[in-house]
Amino acid sequence: MKSKKTLVINVGGSPEPVIESLNTHKPDVIYFIPSTESQNKIDEIISRAYPDGFTAQRYKFVIDDHNNLVSCYKQCFNVFEDIKKAGISGEDIVIDLTGGTKQMSAALALAATEQGLKVSYVGGEERTKDGLGTVVSGTEKIYYSSHPFDILAKTEKERFCHYFNTYRFTPAIDVCNYVIDKSSQRMSSIFKCLKKIAEGYRNWDLFKFENSLKSINSGINCLNRLSELYQEDVSRLNDFLKPIKENANQLEGVLNASPKERISMETVEELVANALRRAEEGKYDDAVARLYRALEMIAQSQFIKIYNQSTSKFPYDKLCDELKERYSGKIEKENTVDLGCYSAYKQLSIEDNKYGKLFMQNEIKIKSLLEQRNKSIMAHGITPLSKKKFENLYDEFVGIFGIDGKKIKFAKLDPSALIPVGIDWGN
Repeated sequence: MKSKKTLVINVGGSPEPVIESLNTHKPDVIYFIPSTESQNKIDEIISRAYPDGFTAQRYKFVIDDHNNLVSCYKQCFNVFEDIKKAGISGEDIVIDLTGGTKQMSAALALAATEQGLKVSYVGGEERTKDGLGTVVSGTEKIYYSSHPFDILAKTEKERFCHYFNTYRFTPAIDVCNYVIDKSSQRMSSIFKCLKKIAEGYRNWDLFKFENSLKSINSGINCLNRLSELYQEDVSRLNDFLKPIKENANQLEGVLNASPKERISMETVEELVANALRRAEEGKYDDAVARLYRALEMIAQSQFIKIYNQSTSKFPYDKLCDELKERYSGKIEKENTVDLGCYSAYKQLSIEDNKYGKLFMQNEIKIKSLLEQRNKSIMAHGITPLSKKKFENLYDEFVGIFGIDGKKIKFAKLDPSALIPVGIDWGN
C-alpha cells in the first residue's frame, strides 16, 4: 500500500498554527478535530494554506463540548478508529496538539500516547507580553516532542520487571510486544532485545536448554549492538546483563556435559533449581514433582557413568543377586529390565557408588519424600502440598545429596534501572 502522510490536528480559534502545520507537514490526509464553534474555520484554513488548490483527503470530527475531556477524547478515539480502518501505518501519522482548548489538546495527547504516535506542536520564536503571551503571527515554528508513549511507559516497564523477576516469562514477553508496537524506534529496539532474553529464560524454565542459550545470547548481542547507538540506555542495564552472562555460562555447562538424552548431574541441578522457582510461585506440587524427577535422574546419570546403560533397559545379567530374584519374572526383550527408582539405587549401592550409598543410608527419609510426592495431586493423590511440607522435603533432599538449587539464580531486573531507559531527556 502506498504511504500516505496523515496529519491529525485540533482546530481552535486561531488559524495560523494550523496553516503552519499544514505547510510544514504537507499531508496527503488531514483529520481536522474542531469544536462546534471552530469548525467554520476549516474552509478559511484550507484556502490560505493551499492557494494553488487543495488535493489532500480531508475528514472532520467535531467535538460537542470542547471543555469536557471525555467528549474531546471520544472524537479523538473515533479518528484513530477511522485511521485504523483505512490501514494507514503509524509511521505515516503525525499528531499536532497546538489548536483548540487545553482539554482538546490533553485528549489528543492521551489518544496519541495510547496509539504510540509521534506528536508535534506549533510554537513561535516570538511571543507577545514579553514572551509570555501568544505567538506573534509570522514567527510560527514546528516543534517535535519526545515520543509520548516512551515518557508514560513507566507502568509497562514495572510490569515487565515484575513478570520477569517472578519467572512469569510469557506475560513479560507480552509486555515487550506491547511496548514494541507502541513506542519509538529507540524504545522498541531496546525491548526487542529484552524480549529475546525473556524468551530465553522461558525456554530455560521449560528445559529447552539449546533454544534458551540461543535466545539469551541473541539478546545479549542485541544490546551490545545497541550500545553504539544508545550507550547511556544500555549502560543502565549493565547490572542486569552481568548475571545474564553468568547464566549463559551455566547453560553452556549443561549443554557441554552431552550425556545421553541430557541426563546428567548438571541437569539434576537444573531440576532442583526449577523446583525452587516453582515453590517461589506457590506451586508446591509442581516443585515436589521436580524434586522427585531429580531423585530419579541422579540414579540414571550414575548408571550412564558406570554402565553406559539406562535404568529402563538395563541388562538383567548385570543385576545384583537380590535384584535378579526380584526381577526374574519381569525380564523384557533382549534380556533387559526396567528398574524403578529404589531398585536403581540398590544396584548403585552394591557398586559402592556415592549416591547409591547415600540413598540407602537415608532410606527412611527418602521414603517420606516419595510418600509426599505420591500423595500430591500431581501424582496419585488429591491433597495439595503446603509450603512447609515442600521446604521440609527440600531441606531433606539437600541434606542427603548436597545438591542445592540456590546455586543457580536467574538474573533479575531492578525497575529503577529500566524506567529511565529509552527516554530522550533532551541532554
